[in-house]
Amino acid sequence: EVTDYELSGFDTETTGEKTITVSYKDKTASFKITVENNIQLIAYYVDNKLFGEPQNAIVGSKINFIDAPTKTGYTFSGWQCDYTTMPDEDIDVEGFFTPTEYAITYNLDGGTLSKNNPTKYTIESNNTVLNNPTKDGYIFLGWTGSELTEPTMQVVISKGSIGTKSFTANWGENVVERIAITSFPSKTTYYVDEAFDDDGLSIIAKYTDGSSEEVTDYELSGFDTETTGEKAITVSYKDKTASFKITVENNIQLIAYYVDNKLFG
Repeated sequence: EVTDYELSGFDTETTGEKTITVSYKDKTASFKITVENNIQLIAYYVDNKLFGEPQNAIVGSKINFIDAPTKTGYTFSGWQCDYTTMPDEDIDVEGFFTPTEYAITYNLDGGTLSKNNPTKYTIESNNTVLNNPTKDGYIFLGWTGSELTEPTMQVVISKGSIGTKSFTANWGENVVERIAITSFPSKTTYYVDEAFDDDGLSIIAKYTDGSSEEVTDYELSGFDTETTGEKAITVSYKDKTASFKITVENNIQLIAYYVDNKLFG
C-alpha cells in the first residue's frame, strides 16, 4: 500500500461529475466523484402562518426573496431575515400585514362641527357614523361624495371599507315655512272708528329645520272700522300669512225722553 500518491482533477467549484486521477511512479488510476450544490430550505411565514411551500436555496448564494404577497386593505411589511446570503442551515423568513390607512376629507362649505369627524380609517375600523355640521341660517341637507348618489343625512363608513373618502356638506336656506297665531287678540269686537289693539296677539314663525320663534315685526292688513260687520285681519311675515276675524259694531247709546219730568216712551 502506498500513501505518497498524487491526486489531480479534484474540483468542487462547479457541480457535476468529476474524474479524479491518482498518480504514482508514472502509473495512474482514476475514479469519479459528484459535486452537488449545498441546498438548504427557506420557509416563509406571513402573520405567523406558513406561506406556500419552503423554497430551496444554495448555501452561500444571495437570498432572493419570493414576491411579496398582497391582501386587500393591508400593506405588506416586507420580508424580515437576518441573512443576506444563504447560511448552511434551514431558515425562516417572516412578513406581516398591517392595515392600510386611508384618508377622509371634508368640505363643510362654511359649516362647523360640534364634534370632529375622523380624518383616517382602516379596513379594521369599527362602523363610523359621520357627525353632521351646522351653519347659521341654513339647514343641513346631507352629505354627498364617496359612493353617495344624492345628499344623505346619515353616512356610515362600514367596517371592512377601503379607499380614500371625500364628503361635501350640502345646505338649504332655513326659511319660514309658515306662521301661526298662537294667541288671538284680547279685543275682537270694535266700534266704528276705533283703533286696533294688539294686546294678547302672539305670532310664531315655523322654519324648515323644524324650529320656531315668536315674531313681532309682522304686518297687519284688512283692519277697517269705518263700516260695521265681520272683518278678516291678515297677518303677514316674510311672505307667509295667517288670519283672524274681528267684528265692527256701531257705538249705540240711549236717549231717554221726559215730559213733565216723566219718562215718555
